[in-house]
Formats: sequence, structure tokens, C-alpha cells
Amino acid sequence: MHDAVTATVDHFGALDALVNNAGVMLSGPILDADTAEWTRMVETNLLGSMYAVHAALPHLLRGKGAVVQISSTSGRTASAGGGVYAATKFGITAFSEALRQEVTAQGVRVIVVEPGFVATELATHITDPATQAAAKTMAESMRTLRAEDIAGAVLYALAQPEHVAVNEILIRPTDQAR
Repeated sequence: MHDAVTATVDHFGALDALVNNAGVMLSGPILDADTAEWTRMVETNLLGSMYAVHAALPHLLRGKGAVVQISSTSGRTASAGGGVYAATKFGITAFSEALRQEVTAQGVRVIVVEPGFVATELATHITDPATQAAAKTMAESMRTLRAEDIAGAVLYALAQPEHVAVNEILIRPTDQAR
């Protein structure tokens, strides 16, 4: 991660913002879970985000930059079959709030974006057939968000004047009940 940040700074001369948007959703019941999938989710969703922040933070502090953490509505409300995924997203929220408290006085903004159902391939990673079918049914029941909807929310938060910190954005499809 440090190499990627260094290469970016070397190429552009500075780092204005870090947007953490990597994630996997390998949801399913806890009892019969493949715990290797848990490890993959924790390493990707939570630790990957934390390592990226750690690498970027010295550069963001120099320029009063921003950290944008893409979380999920699952970071607010856990659901049966999604416990570990939700735990990683709750973790992102907790880490981000602690980070915000540490760096806000130095002018770095920390933003958590919590999307609801977005039309991406994320649910196709689910290996539990019943959980994958439920996710497909849920997606078909609503007008899902698009990637550009989330990008617009990120740009909105980043475009605020320096004295304005948009710390959280919860964005759901209009049709999403939970």
C-alpha cells in the first residue's frame, strides 16, 4: 500500500484524498460458514481500508486532505446471514470516527459513505446459494443505486468548503426499506 501511495504522490506531487472502496461480501449463515471467507472479508474490507489510511495519512496531513471510507447500510444495521460483512462495515465506521477525532484539528476531513443496494457485482461473490438468491430477489424488487450515485455523494462531500466537514452520508435507493 505504501508503494502505491508513494507512486501517486511522486506522479501528482501531492495526495488530496483517499477513497477506500474495495470490498467483498461473502454473506451467509454463521453456523455453516466457511471461515476462510470471514478472513477474506476482514482482510479486504476492514484491514485493507486501515492499511490504506495508514499509508496515505502523512500526505493528507500535509495538504489538509480527506479520507473517504465507503461503508454500507450494513455498517448501521446487521442482518441475519450478513453478520461478518456487517462487522467489517461497523469496524470501518468505528475506525473512521476514531481517525476523525485524531486528525480533524489538523484539517483532514473523514467521510463515511454508507450506500444501500447498488447495482454492482458485489452480491455475485456470495457463495451461499440461499443468501445469493435472496440478494438477487432484493435487487430485483427495487430501483437500485448506480455507481455514479455513490460517486456523486463522494464529490459532494469533497466539494464542501474547507471549514465544512460532511462526516457521514447514508444513501439508499428510494425503494429500499431497510
